[in-house]
Amino acid sequence: MHFKFDSDYIQHARHRVAMVTANDVLQDSRVLKTAQTVSKLGYRVCLYGLNNENAPARVEGYPFEIVLLPDPRFEMERLGKWTAGIEDMNYDDFISIFSGHLQNDFRQKPPDFLHTHGMAGLAVGGKLYGGDEEHDFFWIHDIHEYTRGTTNIPDSTGAFYCSVEEKFIHRPDALTSGSSAQSDILQDFYSLKTKPSVVLNAPRCSDFDHY
Repeated sequence: MHFKFDSDYIQHARHRVAMVTANDVLQDSRVLKTAQTVSKLGYRVCLYGLNNENAPARVEGYPFEIVLLPDPRFEMERLGKWTAGIEDMNYDDFISIFSGHLQNDFRQKPPDFLHTHGMAGLAVGGKLYGGDEEHDFFWIHDIHEYTRGTTNIPDSTGAFYCSVEEKFIHRPDALTSGSSAQSDILQDFYSLKTKPSVVLNAPRCSDFDHY
C-alpha cells in the first residue's frame, strides 16, 4: 500500500469551517456534499442547521460535526412574535435569533471560514459578518436559488430575500452558484466584480470510488 504525505491536508486541518443552512440539513444533498468535500480536504467542518425541537442536537454518523440549533420559531413563540402564516412571517426576527444562536456557539468554536447556503444563509452571514472591521473569518456564500425568479414562495418572502440579496451580495469574500447561467445573471444584475464560481448539483466523482 502506498501512502503520500499531503502537506496541504495538514495545513487545512488547522482551520475550522462553520457551514450554515437554515434547514434540518439531512434533506439538503447540496449542503451535505459540500461539507463532505471540504472535510475530505482536511478542514475541520461543523455544519449547522435547525432542529424542530427547542433544544440543540447533534447528528451522528458523518465524518464532520453536524449541530442542529433550536428553530427560531420557539423563541418567537415565547416572545409572541410567531405566526403560522408564512405570508406574515417576521423574517428579520427569525434571522436575528438564528444568528444569535450561532454567535453563542462561535464563542466556543470560532471559525476561520464561514460558509453559508441559500437565501436565508446570506441573511445570516450578513448579520454575523458585520462591518469591515468586525469579523475575523473568510466568508463564502453558496447561492442556491435565483431569488428574483423564485415562484414557489409568497411575494412577501421573495421581497424580503431580494432586499437581503441587494444589501449583502457584495459582502462575501467569495460566491458560488449552481449554474453558469445563474452566475452570469447575478454578475450582470449586481455588477459583481467577480462572477460566482459554478458548483454543479451533480454527484461527486469520489462517490463512485471502488475502495
